[in-house]
Amino acid sequence: GKGVIKWRREIAAGFAGSPAFGSDKLHVASTGKQVFTIDLVTGEIESIRKMPSEITAVGVAGGGTLAVCDERGNVTSLAADGRENWRFRTGARVSQIFAANGHLFAVSHDNFVYCIDASNGNVTWKRRLDGRATYANSVNGTYLFTTSIDEHGAALTSVVTGKPVGQIIFDNDEWVTGTPVSANSLL
Repeated sequence: GKGVIKWRREIAAGFAGSPAFGSDKLHVASTGKQVFTIDLVTGEIESIRKMPSEITAVGVAGGGTLAVCDERGNVTSLAADGRENWRFRTGARVSQIFAANGHLFAVSHDNFVYCIDASNGNVTWKRRLDGRATYANSVNGTYLFTTSIDEHGAALTSVVTGKPVGQIIFDNDEWVTGTPVSANSLL
């Protein structure tokens, strides 16, 4: 059938990072150091949160909690009411954040991936990459799949222990160009 636009919303001059989706919410960071929370059904802006530094990534941690990362390496957990739950500082700008198994995974330009307990901000583990991360994501909530500039392949890391469990070596002309798909314990 034909698609029908249910709502339209103008929110900012520019976007920062990728949007994050909750069950019925959209979280979008702007170049104006703001995070907008928008109801996906109505298109209404539910909240606008002003942050002190340039926002580089946003992620949903569950239970209405939002993780906001910035150019200074801060990962800030915000409750649904906008109150700050906790703040953790990495060694450099955070380029990506995502959640799996009650943890947040912050990918930082200091060449580390940080596994942070989403409930209290404590670091469960951190893993050094061979270079700046070019891609990171969770595979079935069990593994962390990462690629980096200086690593000609991909690494699989246990999300529980932070220890490497596998590696995929690429030829010189091969790169990850999309999101890996996994099914039946196959990647």
